[in-house]
Amino acid sequence: MLEKVKVDKETGETQRIGDVSGLDPKRPSVEILLCLPPPQPSRLIAGIKETEERFYLIVKEGKNYNAALVHCRDRGGSLAMPKDEETNSLIAAYVNKTGLSRVFIGVNDLEKERQFMYTDSTPLQNYSHWRPGEPNNAFGGEDCVELVSDGGWNDVECHLTIYFVCEFLKKNS
Repeated sequence: MLEKVKVDKETGETQRIGDVSGLDPKRPSVEILLCLPPPQPSRLIAGIKETEERFYLIVKEGKNYNAALVHCRDRGGSLAMPKDEETNSLIAAYVNKTGLSRVFIGVNDLEKERQFMYTDSTPLQNYSHWRPGEPNNAFGGEDCVELVSDGGWNDVECHLTIYFVCEFLKKNS
């Protein structure tokens, strides 16, 4: 189902274009065309955040890592890949604002143990934000990465069912 929504750039609140009465016309906003599944109580979207090149969307539907990857890819995106402090801080603030404590991000060492890669197959080179003592592979199978509300990264088991953040490239007009 295609749905046109208006996103308030300051608050991240979304509203269907058919109901824009609550948005302040003086506040900057952007219109986005999203392909969303039919609304269901378990499928909640917590607004949208953006940078110059990307949109970030928290999906408040618990999935394991692989299902989260597929969910984002099926919608034309990927799991969020914070490759610098600015992006990591934006996502952490977004997680905090929505009252969540952790989300999957697009970092893992599924290919080779202790060689963490982004889901676009690029290695962690210039940036990472591991919490103290991480990654530690504590349970012997912690190959996926969560971002916790303070912005720190933690390696976790991929079968966990938690919320996640998708990222989408902006299309230039």
